[in-house]
Amino acid sequence: MRDGDDVVKSVGYLTLYGAYLEEQIELLLYSIESLSPYKGGFQISSKIDHARKFFERQTKNDFRSIISDLKLCKEIFEDRNVIVHGRVYAKSGCLDILKSSRPKVEEREISSAEINILVNEMERFKNSIQSYTCFRLPEVWNMLD
Repeated sequence: MRDGDDVVKSVGYLTLYGAYLEEQIELLLYSIESLSPYKGGFQISSKIDHARKFFERQTKNDFRSIISDLKLCKEIFEDRNVIVHGRVYAKSGCLDILKSSRPKVEEREISSAEINILVNEMERFKNSIQSYTCFRLPEVWNMLD
C-alpha cells in the first residue's frame, strides 16, 4: 500500500488486513484440524502458537518457513494491537501522536507510512500462509498416505 499521509485511513487498512491475515491463519488451523484440534480461545496469538507448535513437532518434513512466518505474524499482530488499541491524536503542524492503552508506555509520534509498512507486511504474510495452506500442505499430506 502506498502512503497517502492519512493516519485514520491507514488504521482502517490495518484493521482490514489484520482480519484477512487472521482468516488465513484460521484456514491453516482448519487444514491441520484432524491432526491437531484447536481448543483455544479467540485470541490470534493463541491460534498462532497452536499452529506453530504443531509444525515444530513434525519431524518428517521441513516446516522452518511456516514456523518462521508464524513467529513473525505474532509480532505483527502485537504491533497492530499497539496501534489499534491505542489512541491517535492529530497534532497541528507535525506528526500525529499515538497514546498507548497500556500503562507506563509513553506517547510517541506515528505516521501513516509506519502503519502502511505494517499493512504491507500483513498482506505479504497473508499471501505466504495462503500459499502454504493451498499448495505446500496438500503435498505433505499426500506424502503421509
